[in-house]
Amino acid sequence: MKKLIIALVLTIVAICNCAFAMTVKVLNVGQGDAVLIQTGEQNVLIDTSDIDERAKLRQELYKAECYRIDKLILTHAHADHIANAAWLIQNGIFSVRAVYDNGKISANKYYLNYLKSAADYDVPHYALKTGDVLDLGGGATFTVLASAEGFRNVNDDSICARLTLGDFSMILTGDAESATENFILDGGAAIASTVLKAGHHGSKTSNSLDFVRAVSPQFVIISAGEPGLRGGNTYGHPHAQALDAFLIAGVDKRNIFWTYKNGTVTIETDGATTTVTPEFHDVWVDEYLGYRLTIRKIA
Repeated sequence: MKKLIIALVLTIVAICNCAFAMTVKVLNVGQGDAVLIQTGEQNVLIDTSDIDERAKLRQELYKAECYRIDKLILTHAHADHIANAAWLIQNGIFSVRAVYDNGKISANKYYLNYLKSAADYDVPHYALKTGDVLDLGGGATFTVLASAEGFRNVNDDSICARLTLGDFSMILTGDAESATENFILDGGAAIASTVLKAGHHGSKTSNSLDFVRAVSPQFVIISAGEPGLRGGNTYGHPHAQALDAFLIAGVDKRNIFWTYKNGTVTIETDGATTTVTPEFHDVWVDEYLGYRLTIRKIA
């Protein structure tokens, strides 16, 4: 009996020691962005998807058992990234503790709405600048690589950052395009990372080959909806040029995930060991590139 008890204790200890210290979920929220980081100490939500995807966002937060958002980080003032921010602050279901953005004033109505909501509900509001480091708890940090660097394109105002825990790292760039990618490269910051959340929903205006090669990711995750009017993805994301860059940079096609095809993609890491698990297993890259090539030939 004593041996059995000792064995059970050792088993429990082994399970605890293998527990993941951080979970990152690239949420399946249609044609928009929402990334949830959970460290055990904090819940951090980066972007909120578009207003017509609110039900999907709510469902994904419920599934993750996330009812407190310690840090709400909004990359830039486009609706598919910030439209649900005011609702998150106001609704009483999700307790938002602080809001962060790029510090650039915008006339966007969703930007104005969340600023007013933050003031009305006494939620602290902060602006992030290049070089800022946020402590996310559990040893995880969020280092800002770029934030509203003076480019005229709103997409290039996006907060870009490197999320790290131990040997794990992930690059998140909002909708930043090649100008901001070059700014980051020229700055010389360490950006080699385990995971790249594809810039601008997998657009050809982002994800330059030089940038992807510098990140040298093992995994790429694209947040974009169903192509066409029904899915709101009238831009044809992801673009073939971006997929080509990922493949040329050495990313295995089985490690390129798209929320429309693969659902919510979950990353679990203890800083040494990392697993990346799609909700749906679908290796779609070859078929999709063939489809894109056909479209180009017809055009």
